[in-house]
Amino acid sequence: MSSKVGIGIIGYGYWGPNYARVFNELGDSSVTAICDAQAERRQRASSRLPGVHVCASGEELLKRPDVDAVIISTPASTHFELAQLALVADRHVIIEKPIATEIEHCVILRDLADKSGLVLMVAHTFLYNPGV
Repeated sequence: MSSKVGIGIIGYGYWGPNYARVFNELGDSSVTAICDAQAERRQRASSRLPGVHVCASGEELLKRPDVDAVIISTPASTHFELAQLALVADRHVIIEKPIATEIEHCVILRDLADKSGLVLMVAHTFLYNPGV
């Protein structure tokens, strides 16, 4: 087992590249997989991060054994479904705000995480800066 936490990023639009940079710089984590529905974003991820698995679906990303935690950086309307898939696949989840668009969905995700002993965390837009 690797001592680094394997990070999968779902959504490589505006924030995805920033998450990839930050988690690769931390030292105790590394981005192992990225998925995005748009081909041009997948190409950009492949170019910037050689050796990282790039795919078009969250389901494919979640099948990878080298993904321990997932960052969901997609439109809010997709958050619940993707987070639910990740939690059911036994992955920790960091998700852009809002967690979901319905309060009931937030409760479902919280309960899934609690039941499985997984972390469900809301991402904030502050990203790691070693100079601060």
